[in-house]
Amino acid sequence: MRDCKREMTNEQLLEAYCNLMAEYARLKAKSGAMEEQMKELRKENRELEKQNDDIRNSHKKFYDDVEKEISRLEEENAKLKEEIHKLTEKQCEDFSCERSITFSDSGPNVDNLLRELQDNKQQDCIRINDLTTTINVLTRLYSNLRKNVGMD
Repeated sequence: MRDCKREMTNEQLLEAYCNLMAEYARLKAKSGAMEEQMKELRKENRELEKQNDDIRNSHKKFYDDVEKEISRLEEENAKLKEEIHKLTEKQCEDFSCERSITFSDSGPNVDNLLRELQDNKQQDCIRINDLTTTINVLTRLYSNLRKNVGMD
């Protein structure tokens, strides 16, 4: 074993010791710089956690406010539907309506009501045109009758 080891002189030992001390000093300085960097990163992490908590709290508050507003609007909607229903019933009682407006969760069935009213209007217009044509024919017949009898 002794022949594998290399004998070092004092000068070489001193030089190796100085190199080790220099390396130790360099590593110690690097370690200090890394500790400073770790302190900065921890500080930044604390600030980010605080911002995250603030964002969570504001989101929670916003969510709660929106939920309250939705509840309030649903209640208001229900009250308005009830008021419309009561007014419709009262109007039907006052004017003896043949039918009432039906309500569903989405409100009155306006599309069907509009279609029905448009059909009724179309039928009324056809009836008026028929009556106008009848009046014109009767007027011509009456005029011809007067001419034939000699009243004109």
